[in-house]
Amino acid sequence: GRSLMSIVVVYSSLPFISSYLIFTILVVLIRKRLSSFGHGFSGRTLKMQRSFFIMQILQGFLPFAILSTPYTIFIIGTVLQFNLGLFSLLLTFFIWLCPIAQASVQLRFLFQSSSHS
Repeated sequence: GRSLMSIVVVYSSLPFISSYLIFTILVVLIRKRLSSFGHGFSGRTLKMQRSFFIMQILQGFLPFAILSTPYTIFIIGTVLQFNLGLFSLLLTFFIWLCPIAQASVQLRFLFQSSSHS
């Protein structure tokens, strides 16, 4: 029981949380850098840059949002020592949603940018 808890906390929670903490810091830094360069650009360029930035944020955040559900169930199941059984198979379907969500964001950006040109 106790050794599994340390594995869950150290090898699962810390990388998961730290990776998205780094993601958030980078988003803020990129946003600051883009806004400092944006003074000499046209309105159309700024709009395209903004929509590209939003697409990049969504592509980074959606896997986090999608994987948070199975990750939370895994953590709760481990802490409360539940036997997930076949329910753990259902959790793997969430992993399959990540490429679909990222491709949908990319496709939305392409449709949006082609309709404005």
